[in-house]
Formats: sequence, structure tokens, C-alpha cells
Amino acid sequence: MSAIKLKDKDQVQKIELVKAESNQGVLLVSHCGFGLRFALSKVPVVGVKAKSVKSMNLRQNDFVVNSVVTDLNNRPPRKL
Repeated sequence: MSAIKLKDKDQVQKIELVKAESNQGVLLVSHCGFGLRFALSKVPVVGVKAKSVKSMNLRQNDFVVNSVVTDLNNRPPRKL
């Protein structure tokens, strides 16, 4: 059984099931300390046999170490 096509050295790190119409986002953190947060509504829905969706541009020798699903309505207050 196949669920996703990966390039030679790519790995699936984490899978989470979320409702398609939810107001959630994802926070990605890299080994070199970079982070990226975006709304899940920005992620295209692809078929079962499609290739993966690129989520973050990484420098050479960097890789994603963690991801967290977040509630976009629950943002901390901005500092002035």
C-alpha cells in the first residue's frame, strides 16, 4: 500500500488528522532554529498518489525537527 511518494532521502516525520474547515495552522521548526507558521487552509489538498507538498525552504544540512498544529484564533498579544 502506498499513501505518498517521497524523494530518495525524504522521510515522513509526523502525521496529524485535522478537520478541513478548521481555523488551524501549523508551526514548523528546523534543526538550525528557523521557524515557519502558516494556515492549514493554504495547504493544497492532493490525491493519494500525489507527491508531497513542500512546506518550508531549508538550507543545506538543515531539516525539520518538529511541527505543531496551532489554533489561529488563539494568538499571543503583540509586544509594543
